[in-house]
Amino acid sequence: RPFKCEDFKGVHSNAKRTRFRNAANHRNHMKNMHNNRNFECQECGKKLKREKSLRMHEKTHLPDYDPLKKKTKCEECGKLLDREYLKKHMKTHLDDGDARPFKCQVCRKTFRSSTDLKHHTNI
Repeated sequence: RPFKCEDFKGVHSNAKRTRFRNAANHRNHMKNMHNNRNFECQECGKKLKREKSLRMHEKTHLPDYDPLKKKTKCEECGKLLDREYLKKHMKTHLDDGDARPFKCQVCRKTFRSSTDLKHHTNI
């Protein structure tokens, strides 16, 4: 893999440099993980990397904010999740056969590649 992320100061959980299959994946990673655009909360000063994350965070300062209000329980594993994330989470329970052949022996989550599984187990 010719494209490497050389900037892993506190971002990656291990000391390995992340590698990418192509320039587009590398650019996307750099934009999402290492961009210098910080979105700052005007209420508390917390800085977030994505505008969407800032908008979600800002809701925590509203008087009627209830963190459990938007949570729902996964019927498969019992995890309490944001409703917005539930659809994505449910895909972890699908039996895709060969599409996700690498399974974590601890939590049973499946992955498309051995690299993804290794990254998961290093966290």
